[in-house]
Amino acid sequence: NNFLLEKSNNTLGDVSWVTVSQEFSIHKFQDKIAETVLKRDLSNKYDERKRAAELSQALLQRKKCVLILDDVWKHFRLEEVGICVRVNGCKLILTTRSLDVCRRMGCHEIIKVKPLPERETWELFKETLGHGLALPADIEKIAMSVAKRCAGLPLGTVAMAGSMRGVNDICEWKNVLEELEESASGQRDMEDEVFPLLKLSYDRLKDARLQDCFLYCALYPEDRKIKRDELIIYFIAEGLIDRRKSMQAKLYMGHTLLNKLERACLLESCKNYEGKRYIKMHDLMREMALRVSPRFMVKAGLQLRKIPDEPEWKEDLDKVSLMDNYYIREIPEGTSPRCPNLSTLLFQVNNILRWIPYSFFVHMPALRVLDLSWTGIRDLPESISELESLTALFLQYCSKLKYVPPLGKLRALQMLNLSGTRIKEVPQGMEMLVNLNCLYMEDMGKKLMLPSGILPRLSHLQVLSIGKTKIGVEEVEELKLLEELTCELYELCDLNPFLSQYCKQLRIYHLMVDYYGDHHYSASEDFDYSYDKEVSIEGGEDRVLVPHDVQKLAIGRRHDVNSLCDIVSPSLNKLKECKIYIGAMG
Repeated sequence: NNFLLEKSNNTLGDVSWVTVSQEFSIHKFQDKIAETVLKRDLSNKYDERKRAAELSQALLQRKKCVLILDDVWKHFRLEEVGICVRVNGCKLILTTRSLDVCRRMGCHEIIKVKPLPERETWELFKETLGHGLALPADIEKIAMSVAKRCAGLPLGTVAMAGSMRGVNDICEWKNVLEELEESASGQRDMEDEVFPLLKLSYDRLKDARLQDCFLYCALYPEDRKIKRDELIIYFIAEGLIDRRKSMQAKLYMGHTLLNKLERACLLESCKNYEGKRYIKMHDLMREMALRVSPRFMVKAGLQLRKIPDEPEWKEDLDKVSLMDNYYIREIPEGTSPRCPNLSTLLFQVNNILRWIPYSFFVHMPALRVLDLSWTGIRDLPESISELESLTALFLQYCSKLKYVPPLGKLRALQMLNLSGTRIKEVPQGMEMLVNLNCLYMEDMGKKLMLPSGILPRLSHLQVLSIGKTKIGVEEVEELKLLEELTCELYELCDLNPFLSQYCKQLRIYHLMVDYYGDHHYSASEDFDYSYDKEVSIEGGEDRVLVPHDVQKLAIGRRHDVNSLCDIVSPSLNKLKECKIYIGAMG
């Protein structure tokens, strides 16, 4: 790919790389082609034939291009996707582990990729160990034998070398070589040869928490780029990161764990077009992870039309992932999997799922993490109220959800995300969630009021992100562990002391203040979360003591002002953006 990119400015035209993966569907593949190659969005178009015609027409308009299809597991008709291959147009290269796929796809030239020669394997091994690293002679001899046991397989070589970084004890090197010799006996094909290498790299983590973090990535669909922050939230919810730490310390620890897995070459680092950091798990790494996790049931991104039948829900299951199956409409009445040990159920991004019966959760008493976000459910079943072991409930952007049953029994709950739902009132029993660390209620269809007296009971809150939900200054001030706050404030007579003093303890804040209560000005509309520290103030005539470290400030006033210093303190050294709106905006 890199070689072709270097040549692309001359004779080849555009070079694009698209991963096909084992979990193939025409619809998903069309989305990938549109996004990666053509920079188009087809998500609002559903007819595959029309989508194929649009893709074909767009590709025909390109005079020259090279399209690399990586990791093709089964043959398919290019015309069904919308890929047109012409002599003077689009050139197609595909990689696959199956010679039959090459033949059935009509490849003109088939090149078998051979294992790396022994010398190149050793160079790759040394490079992964560390640039310029000089090994003692006795260790180097054993290291060369270890590299030789990697059989010229690049992924296995990189994983094995990554697990040996910093090892200077000859006994440890000898032990690894012995384990490789034992595991390699009887292995025949290339895939069977690489798995022992990957498994040994996993075993060498020698840290159960790191291993659990690695295995967690296998719950995502194959070839998925996973947001680091999203994954770290799961690590926190699963108890893989000490809940007694501050939220900032938890995030630092989460990134540290992921960095260690990257350095061990078990995960790959990548970025999106905005430069945000993601991680990715190689498909063979994922397959190895699932092999060593017999208590996982992972059917993520498979385009299922119904949930697995009850016999597939084994009693010893620990984690189940059914995320990203777009065609599951409902869970049949009476469905009640007997999974007494199930701790994690990931059901997010099943957009047309409308209904879950009461019976579904009855035999899941150990459930700790439940993610139903981005589904079409309208009501949560009452049986949710009985999941007393639950530590995290994610319901964000269930845009049709109007009812959440009482939560008073869920006293172990630490994370609750109701953002983007359409609930009309705060769920009953919120005041009983005394272990809650994070509460999210952003983008609600209706402005809610938190009943007085609830917040002081939630004394362990570290993150309170509730958008334009109004809360009182006095109640917020009782939250001594709070680090992140997004809300609209009332009790404005106490505003200046709050803004100037309490905000010092906050790492992130997005605060809206509306003296008039009519939202006729544009200050609050300018509230866009582009900075960690933002304040929006509408109305008021007195000078406001905003936090000294505010980064964005939006102010709406009905009367002219002569100077910004007439409104706020002049010592705003961190201020990056300031907007002032004068007079009625309607």
